[in-house]
Amino acid sequence: EASTAAAASTTTYSIISPTTSDDPQKIYIEFASQSTIEAVIHFCATLDLPPDLNTKANELNVRTISQLHLFAQLFKIHPLINETYRTARRMMNKDPSLVCAAFDECNVLLAQATCKNNWGLERGIQKYDD
Repeated sequence: EASTAAAASTTTYSIISPTTSDDPQKIYIEFASQSTIEAVIHFCATLDLPPDLNTKANELNVRTISQLHLFAQLFKIHPLINETYRTARRMMNKDPSLVCAAFDECNVLLAQATCKNNWGLERGIQKYDD
């Protein structure tokens, strides 16, 4: 009975994206795709990016990496900041056309941040460990 009481008192939170919800137990992260949220969870569990995201240099992955980088900055997850930076550089060096996708995604994220009072982002110089 004690475990049942403990389980009943435990609150479960869900991270959802990109739909809205009035449920106070759901966290809405409007700039992040579902694959971005899944990659954050994977990184927090393993300290590594998901294998398909880390090895395939394509437009979808570079956009997800851009979203991951913003997520890491907002929540101050420094290992994820560094890993997304290194992965994005590696992808864009491998396929220079991905620079356009990364630039486009960053512009979209910047426009969203501006509309939301910069999501609390601080202006400053970011230093990376690479």
